[in-house]
Amino acid sequence: MNVMLTKKNRYKIFILLVSGLLFFSNVGNGYEMESSTSSRNGFIYEGPKLDFKFIYQVIENLSNIVKMYPKGREFGTPGEHYARDLVVGWMEEIGLENVHIEKISSSWTKEDTWQNLHNFILDPDYYPDGWIGELDLKKNYTRWHLHIKVYDKKGKLVDEKFFSEKECFPLLRKDRWGYHNVTLYNLTVVDDFKIGIHNQIILMENNWKDPYNWWLSNLTTLLRPTVKAFIVTDCFNETLFMLPSGTSSPMIHRFSKPGFSINGSSGMWLKRYLKLGYIVKADICSEWTWKHVDSWNVIGEIPGRSKKIAMICVLYDGWWSQATADDAVGVGLMLGIAKYIKDHNLTPWLTLKFIAWGGHEWYFRGGKSYIKTHDIKIYGHPSSLNSLEDEDILYVITPGNFGFNNTNDMYFNVGNKYDTSLMKFMHQVAMELKYTERTGIDINGDYSVYGQDTYVFFHGHKYPERYCLHAIEFDRWPFPGYHRDDRHDHTHGDVLSAINDSLFKVDCEVMAEIILRLSLPKFEVKIVSPEENHFYCMNKKIFSISRDTVLIGPTDIVANIVSENNISSVEFYVDGILKSVDTSPPYLYKWKNMPPGQHIIRVAAYDVNGNYADNEIVVWSI
Repeated sequence: MNVMLTKKNRYKIFILLVSGLLFFSNVGNGYEMESSTSSRNGFIYEGPKLDFKFIYQVIENLSNIVKMYPKGREFGTPGEHYARDLVVGWMEEIGLENVHIEKISSSWTKEDTWQNLHNFILDPDYYPDGWIGELDLKKNYTRWHLHIKVYDKKGKLVDEKFFSEKECFPLLRKDRWGYHNVTLYNLTVVDDFKIGIHNQIILMENNWKDPYNWWLSNLTTLLRPTVKAFIVTDCFNETLFMLPSGTSSPMIHRFSKPGFSINGSSGMWLKRYLKLGYIVKADICSEWTWKHVDSWNVIGEIPGRSKKIAMICVLYDGWWSQATADDAVGVGLMLGIAKYIKDHNLTPWLTLKFIAWGGHEWYFRGGKSYIKTHDIKIYGHPSSLNSLEDEDILYVITPGNFGFNNTNDMYFNVGNKYDTSLMKFMHQVAMELKYTERTGIDINGDYSVYGQDTYVFFHGHKYPERYCLHAIEFDRWPFPGYHRDDRHDHTHGDVLSAINDSLFKVDCEVMAEIILRLSLPKFEVKIVSPEENHFYCMNKKIFSISRDTVLIGPTDIVANIVSENNISSVEFYVDGILKSVDTSPPYLYKWKNMPPGQHIIRVAAYDVNGNYADNEIVVWSI
């Protein structure tokens, strides 16, 4: 599930916390081009021609797993295991190397996330990390029901609904006291949040265009002692809102009380009686137990000429629906890009790792497990503290939640507010491919990654130290992907039939174009002055140091560009602000007026075919 909080809602959490105590593809020497014979809105795409028949096969097969297993591809279930085997088979069919699975079995400790609150206060685009504990430990639902009864003012029962396990979904609080069940009886349901002195259940409405506001806007209400539980009625008549439970932040629990999600039709039934003045009560029963489950990440590779890595990754687990947009489409595109490279016998510049994450919907378990079990270069650490054998991950790229209607914008999300050059590059590719003209959808950007495992690689450690140079997410927002159908005919909510074929293909073209331009051509930016871990005075290198480079006085920023193609321009950024553009070697910017403090120097380069590369260095000026 793509858990996305708007900036407005992040600020709400921050206030509550504080008050309580955070193109075209490379032509010629680059990768091979094939002209598409199709024209959409008068535009003929001439970039990499993906095998959409294969991509749709992947999406359909993953979507249909829920018809075989009632919980679909949920973390640790037989459906997820079946999906794992499918992904392994597709990777082997494509011809990826070193195809293997890695079991999720490590722990994510408090030491991995101890600076979350500090980071959240400093950076509103950062939100506190979630699960701490054994990554294979899951709250397993064993039994639940919701029984709502309607009485007239004389106490006569006039109507009732019994919601079985198929007709409601438990949104359970964090199990703070070790209890394994919650049983509540005869709790008055209150409309419009009118809180009295009696035990009550709050009725709330979920809107798919703002799927978390129902919780955030009523956080303080849920904390009141008279409120014992809550009911969320969905915005669609035949669907239930689904969300991970008991996996929220260690600083603030998503749900302070147990709750249930019901479909929109039942919600309207309930509200009608409330408005007419009837007395509505409920019996609630929900039980669960902690259980260790088996789940795996699936990994395949295409070796590059460099050991530096571009990681293209997406979740393959899902909720109890077809989970098409979230995220069978991402798996399809990821494997489609891999297939294109193998079918055309291309050797990328970067080593490409294609990873399908398991356990994502329970707070990025797959990504966290990878970090705990691999030796990865940590950006933000002095280079002397990183082993030469550590995985050097330049890009963690996640495509997800795309190709369907009912959305406002396409988002290019990056992990760093200083990544303006990368954001500019992605927008330029989208403009070249006339994305907005062909779809009617705007391209937006956000300097924060939060809904995918990219978040873990960029923010999952002591900020600003991170496990990759760049984190990129492509997605749509909002999207109705948090819903499963109540009738269990698998035709409502996040389903295959919601894909808009034309829109989906344009989305794929833009995402694939960006990913291939970043990873295939031989293209590298090296900042040769100032060097990392050195002390400079008046543009002279004096001696080496163990931490970030220190500068005193004016300093020349000098870059060396390694590229298979001619360079069109080189841009010099300081703290995300463009300072200079150079079009011929030597590529140099004379930095004269340096304010004291920490700065990020980034050099971004473009070749004549629109390919992009950059590098950065953290310095302190005195």
